[in-house]
Amino acid sequence: MSKKNGKTIICKICGIEKYYPGYRFHEKDRGIPQYCSRACKYEGMKKQLRIICPCCKNEFLVLYKNRRNKYCSLSCSREARKTGRKIKCETCGTEKYYPPSCFTKTRTPKFCSKKCKIIGLIGHVPWNKGKKTNLEWRLRCSNQISGERHPRWGKSCSKETKEKISNANKGKKRSEEVKKAIGKANKKHWECPEYRGRMEKINLGRVPWNKGKKLSEEHKRKLSESHKGNKNSPSWFKKMCGRKLSSEHIKKAMRRRIPTSLKERFMEIAYKHNLPYAYVGAGSLVIENFNPDFVNVGNEKILVEVYARIYKTLDGKSIETWKNTRTDTFLRHGWNTIFFDEIELTEENVLLALS
Repeated sequence: MSKKNGKTIICKICGIEKYYPGYRFHEKDRGIPQYCSRACKYEGMKKQLRIICPCCKNEFLVLYKNRRNKYCSLSCSREARKTGRKIKCETCGTEKYYPPSCFTKTRTPKFCSKKCKIIGLIGHVPWNKGKKTNLEWRLRCSNQISGERHPRWGKSCSKETKEKISNANKGKKRSEEVKKAIGKANKKHWECPEYRGRMEKINLGRVPWNKGKKLSEEHKRKLSESHKGNKNSPSWFKKMCGRKLSSEHIKKAMRRRIPTSLKERFMEIAYKHNLPYAYVGAGSLVIENFNPDFVNVGNEKILVEVYARIYKTLDGKSIETWKNTRTDTFLRHGWNTIFFDEIELTEENVLLALS
């Protein structure tokens, strides 16, 4: 006969002794036997145990089968899992929990909401106020997020987000101080030659969004109502009235001037018959703030003006006065002027006048 290596236990329900072999005491999944039968086991599972919650320190009843439960509710279990900190708001004094991800070496939360943050930062002077960054550092930072490296490259907002942005910005009006600050910042950007060259490349050949579109009557009425009562200051009138533009200013304004169809026709005739005339209507030649269309490249000092009659008669102006002013100014500098309108601009008239 082999020796028995088991144990006899007393049932917790009925008190009857029962023998269990040794392997039953080494099984981790089933646990140590405590009952003599399944009926006694089910009766024991119906019993309730009293457990103290480690979070709120309150007693609660639990079935024996759920004896591993530590907390009385889900809220207590969530509170126990929290590893962050509660911080007292510097504005209103209320405490708010923040997770550990909000705490870094250089940043700790101080306020409970955005409103409290805005109120608390009134009169606060930032650490970098008045400090100027190096141009190389700024260019390096801009290159890191420019073009395809930008996180929003090739992406567009959905209709819902666009509606949210428009609804949030409706009714908001910027103060005069903010408008002046934005204007100064934009002027500084355009003073940089690299920024100016980059923007010229971007805008080259771009078609404006309102080209060929006609404004509705409601749109026109809204624009007129918005501009009513806006009067320019007397200093602005003194600055603009009687102002004389320099030749450099005029050249910059005419740099992107495109020749009209009449001027292109004259250029075709000159190219066909090898006439020594070049186009200078883009501001390359300015005489007393007047810019002629064509100039003789040869030995003769002759200027050519090509015009459309309809544009010279607007606002009650006359073509004769316009011609006389330009011929007199050009004569003072030793230049003779020849005029061609849309009817006179033919090959025969051009060759007769310039031969």
